[in-house]
Amino acid sequence: MGQVYKLISESEEDTILIGETLGKLLRPPITIALSGPLGSGKTVMVRGIARGLGIQKIRSPSFLIMLKYRGNKYHLFHIDLYRIDNWEELVPLGIFEVMEKGIVAIEWAEKAKEILPTTRFEITLDFSNGKRIIEMKGMGKAESVLIDLLSTLPDRLKGKVPD
Repeated sequence: MGQVYKLISESEEDTILIGETLGKLLRPPITIALSGPLGSGKTVMVRGIARGLGIQKIRSPSFLIMLKYRGNKYHLFHIDLYRIDNWEELVPLGIFEVMEKGIVAIEWAEKAKEILPTTRFEITLDFSNGKRIIEMKGMGKAESVLIDLLSTLPDRLKGKVPD
């Protein structure tokens, strides 16, 4: 099942801070599966993850599907499945190879659930009362350890999460 951690983000800056904190903890190989409605902050979260890896600027890969960035130590593969109808379209892009050895952030991951590694880090973003609710789940031993390490986040982000 995996250990679950919920946070509240009241701003884009909060979401970036959460992503940046996570990004500093990541080591390959790891797949980060991001889900949530349009405008929930998936790309903002990836921007924070990239910053934590030493990557200053990213853009959404909506039309290109996959972009690769070089960080201080590791590459980040940023994949956006919004425009994908069938996960088989990803095979020629080498998605299996990058998931085996890289740090991979996949937006709209629910569109390719069948091919996601069983060990992964899931991030679900949603809205409630004008705030973003961010649920993180470690699906695997190393991924669950990340949940424990996120306790370094500021207390204001760990507020009461609405049911």
